[in-house]
Amino acid sequence: MEKLPCFLEKLSKIESLDISDHGNSDLVTMISKSPNLKKIICFGNDITEIPLSVSNLKDLTHLNLAGNNITELPDELWQLSKLEYLDLGCSVGRGGFYFSNVSGNSIQKISKKIGQLKNLKYLNLSGNGLMIEKLPKEIGLLQNLETLEMQTINGENLSEFGCKGVQQSGLTEIPKEIGNLKNLKTLNFAGNRITNIPKEIGNLKSLKVLDLGHCIDDGYREERYYNPIKLFPDALGNLSNLKLLKMSSDNLNKKEITKIKKLLPNTELVFDHSKYEL
Repeated sequence: MEKLPCFLEKLSKIESLDISDHGNSDLVTMISKSPNLKKIICFGNDITEIPLSVSNLKDLTHLNLAGNNITELPDELWQLSKLEYLDLGCSVGRGGFYFSNVSGNSIQKISKKIGQLKNLKYLNLSGNGLMIEKLPKEIGLLQNLETLEMQTINGENLSEFGCKGVQQSGLTEIPKEIGNLKNLKTLNFAGNRITNIPKEIGNLKSLKVLDLGHCIDDGYREERYYNPIKLFPDALGNLSNLKLLKMSSDNLNKKEITKIKKLLPNTELVFDHSKYEL
């Protein structure tokens, strides 16, 4: 067996750490002994809080804490100025299977200090037991953001894996400041409770994928969660690079569906639970 001092010496030099699927991993010790970390992958464990010492990792660019038991985000997280990748959503197992985050992270609030992560390119807040009902307007300060994932998960379909059912909540509105994200390519708000789309969404000229459809599930249940959107702004037509738009047709009438087709003639349109001959 390797002597402990040698092991600790190696820890102090490592730049990438993967301790996923290891139960209640001692992330505090790992961070304290590895000040040069640039990448942390720690999904699918039983971590309940993000260590405050994470702010000491000045070179950290990649942080994956998906599928844990985190409920609050410390202010120290927003001090990671070099962070480019932040995953606090549902975890994907080694085999690529999605597990509901309802039995994992249940983050209820995103601080306005998120706007300090100027270099962030990828943000995943999917799952979280449908706890997050609002995004702060400071989300619009993330000028380098390319992917924003905040879909809900139908946890009831995963009960056989010990996951709990989701709550009747979710994101209810999209802040108009979302229109400031000029580099955004993928926006996924599937399965939330959004009723209106701000006209500022038309400013997302780099957007290629917009998912406002139903939540992830295993395909066996009739009941799914979806955004009850009735009207889309004409500014949708400004999304000249949009390749895919997914939405629920449950609250759309035929006139609105026809309008969307005319606004986006070169976009693939996917209507979940379609009631009409499309």
